[in-house]
Amino acid sequence: MTDTYGWETNTPDEADARFYLVGGGIAAMAAAAFMIRDGDVIGREIMTEVLGHLQFDSDSQAILNAICIPCMMPFITSQFMPREEGDRPQVVPAGYKNLAFFGQYCELPNDVVFTVEYSIRTAQWAVSSLLGLKRKPPKVYKGATDPRVLFKAFKALHDMDA
Repeated sequence: MTDTYGWETNTPDEADARFYLVGGGIAAMAAAAFMIRDGDVIGREIMTEVLGHLQFDSDSQAILNAICIPCMMPFITSQFMPREEGDRPQVVPAGYKNLAFFGQYCELPNDVVFTVEYSIRTAQWAVSSLLGLKRKPPKVYKGATDPRVLFKAFKALHDMDA
């Protein structure tokens, strides 16, 4: 489940006094923790589940007064679904000398889909491979394992001076 919060309006005709939450979930058919599902869910049930994870009571005014409009977005959600090796083609499939795939729906090791960098890197990899260039695309930056990044995050989380 992913949530984005904000006080700002999204369109000129929206009221200024509203709080907006835009959320997304991947496992739509998974068991819920805060609501009882009996078939398809409605907006109130979705809000009950989301706000339950945020520690709101089930009879909270936030849930009772909320407007929730469910929608399915299969093309965006498909990028985050569990995958297995081989369910996407390699950028340059084995044995091919004149065919390549690039963009979000091909396999690129050690990278994360849904970024511009992923799409660019797949195109770079395709060109480099098909033309036999020595120059390869830059390696994926692994910030989650960079000690400098981890130390900076530690200091921020502990309110230490940067």
